[in-house]
Formats: sequence, C-alpha cells, structure tokens
Amino acid sequence: MHELDNALRLSNRWGPLQVASMGGIDILTFTAGAGEGSPALRRELCERLAFLGFRINQSSNEHAYDDRVISLSTPHVLVVHAREDIVMARHATAVTEGANVSRGH
Repeated sequence: MHELDNALRLSNRWGPLQVASMGGIDILTFTAGAGEGSPALRRELCERLAFLGFRINQSSNEHAYDDRVISLSTPHVLVVHAREDIVMARHATAVTEGANVSRGH
C-alpha cells in the first residue's frame, strides 16, 4: 500500500493546482504501473475527485484488464495499458536493422 499512499499524497498536493491551472478536466487517464494495475488507487482517487464529477463503474474498475472507459459520468475515466513491451520490441528491431532510433518515437 506504500505505492498507493505515495500516489494519493502526490495527487492531494499537486492535483488541485493542475486542475485549477487547466480550468478543469475533460478526461482522467490511468496508465502504467499503479495506474493500470491498481483498482484501489483508481477508486480512491476518483472518490477524492468526485466534486469534479468523477464517478466510476466499480465492476469495470475491478476488471480493467484491457483498455476501457470505467466512468459512469463526464468527465470520462480511462484505463490505458502502456504496453512498454511493444515499444521496446520496436526499438530493438529498429536498432538491429540499423535505423536511427530517437526517444519518444
């Protein structure tokens, strides 16, 4: 739960500032690590952001094994699996084929 506590502590500190500076949120996306792997983190964070209109489908949240919308509301809440393995495979293929691989592509 240490990872969950750290993520929630950071969201409490920086979240309100980010939301205010952007004038609101259209979509909240959870990805990679705890974002895609922790239904508890997603549930807790969305409960804390309920004042912004976030409501999630608990069943969809608990069973987000693929990319999906888990919200019952607008703004939407998404779970997007990062698939770092695909990015690494593409880079490895490009390197072995002699291509110039730049970061982020």
